[in-house]
Amino acid sequence: MCSRDHNTRCFIGRLCAVVTIAAGLVSVAAPAAWAQSFQIGPANPAFEAWRDGRIPQAKSGDHALGYIPLPWQQMQFKEEPGAKGPKDFPASYDLRTEGDVTPVRDQGGCAACWTFSTYGSAESWLLKNPDETWDFSENNLKNYYGYDPGPCAGGNDFMACAYLARGGGPILEADDPYNDYDDRPSPGGPKQKQMKSMLRFPTSAEIKDAIMNYGALSVSMYWDNGSYNGADYTYYHPSWGYPYPNHAVTLVGWDDTKVVTGGGAQPDPPGPGAWLIKNSWGASFGQSGYFYLSYYDSVGVVPSGGGYGFFPLEPDTTYGRIYQYDELGFVEAQGNGTDTCWGANVFTAEASENLVAVAFYAPAPNATYTVYVYDTFSGTAFSDLLGSKSDSLANEGYHTITLDTPIALTNGDEFGIAVRLTTPGFTYPIACETNSPGWTSAAVVNAGESFFSSDGTYWWGAGSNVCLKGLTAGVPAGTLDSDDDGVPDIDDAFRWNPNGQTDTDSDGIGDEWEMVWFGNLTTADETTDYDGDGVSDIREFEAWYFNFDPTDGLSELPAAGVAALAAAAVLIAAAARRRLLGA
Repeated sequence: MCSRDHNTRCFIGRLCAVVTIAAGLVSVAAPAAWAQSFQIGPANPAFEAWRDGRIPQAKSGDHALGYIPLPWQQMQFKEEPGAKGPKDFPASYDLRTEGDVTPVRDQGGCAACWTFSTYGSAESWLLKNPDETWDFSENNLKNYYGYDPGPCAGGNDFMACAYLARGGGPILEADDPYNDYDDRPSPGGPKQKQMKSMLRFPTSAEIKDAIMNYGALSVSMYWDNGSYNGADYTYYHPSWGYPYPNHAVTLVGWDDTKVVTGGGAQPDPPGPGAWLIKNSWGASFGQSGYFYLSYYDSVGVVPSGGGYGFFPLEPDTTYGRIYQYDELGFVEAQGNGTDTCWGANVFTAEASENLVAVAFYAPAPNATYTVYVYDTFSGTAFSDLLGSKSDSLANEGYHTITLDTPIALTNGDEFGIAVRLTTPGFTYPIACETNSPGWTSAAVVNAGESFFSSDGTYWWGAGSNVCLKGLTAGVPAGTLDSDDDGVPDIDDAFRWNPNGQTDTDSDGIGDEWEMVWFGNLTTADETTDYDGDGVSDIREFEAWYFNFDPTDGLSELPAAGVAALAAAAVLIAAAARRRLLGA
């Protein structure tokens, strides 16, 4: 009760209490409203048509197609066919004359065209820029890209991007040779490069500029046998034809004066000009594997989204660990109705190492970003800023951003990476991975890992995986220490206990190898000395096989034992080599 003398003071106190409660309600209601305002971007009608089986996938002879449209609706760009834009380009250009195209491959009856167009771009960039010749494994990409359709069921550029960005490849063709069927488990092999970006070039001018400066691009089209003229190796699908793409090919040049004639009963295009296309149906198709696609085609190249370039590709040792939750990559776009949103991930450091880069998708061109790395996350707010970086991105696509200063991570500590993205004209700035039955059922979405925000201050659980990665500094060959015991993996292997295997009898030999060598877990391997010369049997074998310490240069075990150990050592050495090359 308030006395009469204190009425005024009491009233003010009650008023303050009401205001405080109201403010609290507003502060709770505002985040809830923000969370509700986040929505998934519109679906791509072409993807829905594919999912419903409404995109024809007829083979051309024995050769399959295999392009799957993107699930989300990208920004669309309209232009006149073959438009040059503000820059003048040569009337024709052919990467083959520059020596910047790898040989034509053959996908056979497997719907893996997208894997060939992906590596058609990546291998071309490597030829044109660092001047390196590579042949990557389409087989490993088609087998292990991770989506539900599986091998020989189709794919697209963003599926390939997810595989490359997460560190799944590329591996060598020689390590996992191509078969036009589901041949899982295929051999695999060590990763050779790390892709830093996949860039979209949506207009004719951007496409031509990219080809001249970076190399071949992956593009999509609609293939119909009746639209192809085998007499002059030209293709034109008119505007009244089927509107969605079903085939991925590699774009390697153009000819503004090329006359294209319609196949069969199809009409001719309204004017000259065509893109030079490298197909994946072998050298016996078309003009040694190539054909010309009219600028006026209703689906091919620009109408279906433009071209994608998979470059640059850095040495595999450029980065060490990749912190990520989005192993299947960009599945859907989310936003709050504006062109600016925030996304974040909270990770736990797996070693004491330096964070040197972050990576994310910009779903529109001319995006601006600021990335932040934090030391602390309360559940709704980040604090203790460790570093940040801001810039702009001319191209839509996947980008790896090198931090200005490496940020030290401590083993076992949590850290957060957040990004503020502004995507002019596109109101779903944040790329996410979701678990979608029949499409991405392998995606694992856990609470407490990915977050959204409308202002960078208050954060709430995303309910999906934000496509935002952290990359640590690369480790020089031969120095990787997976178990943090101060001994590099290569030395762990040569000490007979790779990466901290359980060692039941504490003799320095891991149980796994103990069984290989002796068939039990209790032999005193480090002290057993068959010939009594003071050198243990295991060390004598090292001297004979690996030539580490030439005590006497020969194994003094019985011949049968030497043969058995030699056979086991071949397997062990191969395993150690694979571990090192894949480090």
